[in-house]
Amino acid sequence: MSESGKRVAGANRRPGVSQQRIASDLGVSQALVSMVLNGRSKGIGRETYRRIWDYAVDVGYKPKGMRIGENGDGSRLSQVGFILRSRLTFYTQSNFFSHVQHGLHAFLEKRGRSSLFLGTEVGLMEKKLRSLSPLRDQVHGVVVMGQVDRAFLGELRRLFPRLVAVSASYPGLCHSVLNNEEQATSLLVDHLASLGHRSFAWIGLGEHHKRERHKRRMEGFLQAVSRRGATCVPDAVGMAEGGDRMDGQTVAARLLERFGRRNLPTAWVGYNGLMARGAVNYLLANQIAVPGEVSVAAVDGTRVCEEESPTLTGAFTDPERMGAVAGEIVMDASGGPDEIFRDVILPAALSVRESTARVARGARAGRTA
Repeated sequence: MSESGKRVAGANRRPGVSQQRIASDLGVSQALVSMVLNGRSKGIGRETYRRIWDYAVDVGYKPKGMRIGENGDGSRLSQVGFILRSRLTFYTQSNFFSHVQHGLHAFLEKRGRSSLFLGTEVGLMEKKLRSLSPLRDQVHGVVVMGQVDRAFLGELRRLFPRLVAVSASYPGLCHSVLNNEEQATSLLVDHLASLGHRSFAWIGLGEHHKRERHKRRMEGFLQAVSRRGATCVPDAVGMAEGGDRMDGQTVAARLLERFGRRNLPTAWVGYNGLMARGAVNYLLANQIAVPGEVSVAAVDGTRVCEEESPTLTGAFTDPERMGAVAGEIVMDASGGPDEIFRDVILPAALSVRESTARVARGARAGRTA
């Protein structure tokens, strides 16, 4: 074993470890070790930063008056957990939340932290959160992805006071990061109206769904259509059980059956990219041109908008940015009883792609649905 290796091995056996000893073992300055262990990463290489933290954790370094996992920047014992809402699993991830997870992970990595999948709402409720109790001193905070039961969130907050919800708001209970749904739907409707469209259809979820996100999007869409003096009668509000491609196809089939090809609304807006993509595929399979006869857009900003042709026009906040902001909030949260909760609503942006175009010449532009 090398001399440096002997020093490291010896350090692992010491009951107490100082910053000076860590600096000596790693061959770096004590000032550098002090900066890293006090959470200062500016001007320090990522590998150096993680090397110092990983070694400090390995040899049992514990800052005076502070527990690793509360205020330190340790990458092993100071992880940030995330939980997925019902109907999602880690191996069949939501198209949207997979982007959020990536944004969260990338942000944490820059801070010398890592993300940790804690489970799903259903799985954790079945165990009454017992599996999370041992992690209280190892997880800095938790990001909840999607709308969950408020009682479940309350129990979760008792274990992890630093709590942030993404795409759902719980006033008085935790922080939240949201897309500006009204802005996103307005951008899409205004874009389609500027192309001459006056008859609209909504491709969304059934009335039994209680997702706040769907309610806000649909209400924003209907208000924007009304403001533009366009039409979207109830029969053109298509509903389905879930929110994937097959559900989009189901809604498209119902609309085609209800209106017929000659009277179809010319502008369709999907609750998300998957439903919009399913609707486009159904229209194309039935020889209805997109965007030649029907323009389709989505409240979405994920890869599904660009992975097939025609690419989908969409409006949404970058979901990776939402994950990064959630990470920033959970890292800055105090978790104290007097904490002021933040409901951050991020602006949406419009991305015009191949699926929308001007209404073809003729009376169709002004036809009512």
